[in-house]
Amino acid sequence: MSEAEKKRRADYKKNRKKWLTLFSALALVMLALTLLFTYVSYTLGRNYYIHYAEEGDVSYRVHLLENDFFEEDTLGEGQMYVASLVDRVSADFCYALRMDEAVNYRYSYRVDAVLEVAHIGTGKLIYAPVYPLIDEKTVSVDRASTDLLIRESVEIDYRSYHDMAERFVGPLALKGVTSRVVLRMTIDVISTCESFEDEHSRNSYAVSLQVPLSDQFVDVAMTSDVPSAESKILACTRGGNRPLFLGLSIGFGVLDVALFAFLAIFAYQTRNTDINYEIKVKRLVAKYKSYIQEITNPFDAEGYQLLMVKTFSEMLELRDTLQSPILMNENADKTCTRFLIPTNTKMLYVFEIKVDDYDELYAVVPVEEETFEEEYTEEETTEEEITEEETAEEETAEEETAEEETAEEEPTEEEAPEESTVV
Repeated sequence: MSEAEKKRRADYKKNRKKWLTLFSALALVMLALTLLFTYVSYTLGRNYYIHYAEEGDVSYRVHLLENDFFEEDTLGEGQMYVASLVDRVSADFCYALRMDEAVNYRYSYRVDAVLEVAHIGTGKLIYAPVYPLIDEKTVSVDRASTDLLIRESVEIDYRSYHDMAERFVGPLALKGVTSRVVLRMTIDVISTCESFEDEHSRNSYAVSLQVPLSDQFVDVAMTSDVPSAESKILACTRGGNRPLFLGLSIGFGVLDVALFAFLAIFAYQTRNTDINYEIKVKRLVAKYKSYIQEITNPFDAEGYQLLMVKTFSEMLELRDTLQSPILMNENADKTCTRFLIPTNTKMLYVFEIKVDDYDELYAVVPVEEETFEEEYTEEETTEEEITEEETAEEETAEEETAEEETAEEEPTEEEAPEESTVV
């Protein structure tokens, strides 16, 4: 095998390895993307659970008119108050929401004063105008925190609301009615999770402070429909475009399978031709190891008549018939292994296992016809020129000889009279 052929084979293996590495890396990247999109699509369509707790509260203070009975201007909670001494009532509302995982949500709240006139026997409302104290506020939270805390303070003029109730009850001469002013903070917490908007778990609560509008005594009461520190579980489905990610997962999966199939075909089609050769030799030697004797130097076949055998089975039959060992020798390039059985009659039986392109690698390069014709034409031209030169030389020599003979035959003028005289 020539050095040029060895270099060509080495370059071929190098380029093949490069392309195999490139295709393998691309296939792995696509596999990673397929797994990623599959995981995302699975996560988006899956429910997850959030534990959370809520608490709502309101505290108040009663501010008194100037009087000779109380040294304090303000009285705390839990007392019975004289209606004629009450000037103002201040309230501090508080709402707290705590989650164990941050989610996207939006909350809104407002504080109103509701003047209620109701029937004493049935408790049904007769008159209930609403007076906003704090307009509605809406805030969106983008996974900023797991805690929400709302604090607002308001104050009402007790005498004003008492007078408004009297202006409704007095002219109508209503009997058997009661009146009060209700300070109410309403909170709405809406998450991107659908169950926040479910009718069983909607986070819309009210914290109220009820102040009776009486001529005798005022007994302030606080009510709240916020579950106090009650732990609840919220089931949510992660938002997002799940069909998109599912489609991408399927698409990349199909492409990845196609790429792996292409990679397998490419690796098989571009495999080294020596691989099949090596496998054949190893299998044959492993199967018939006891019949084969390996020699390290090439067998000198000079003087032997070579007889090529088609199958190794025939070699075994010849071995049994001739009672001669089977010799094995592999060339230095490891491209051909010969199994030989020499005989005493100078006959050499040969069975060969070669690489697929062995004949192309070691074949004698034939002379091209055009080159051969050109060389042949040049040789003919040279021969013709030599022949013409020889012919010209012969003709010149003949002419010189003819001239010499002519000169000898013709007598000179001096010689002619002498001959005449002799006669």
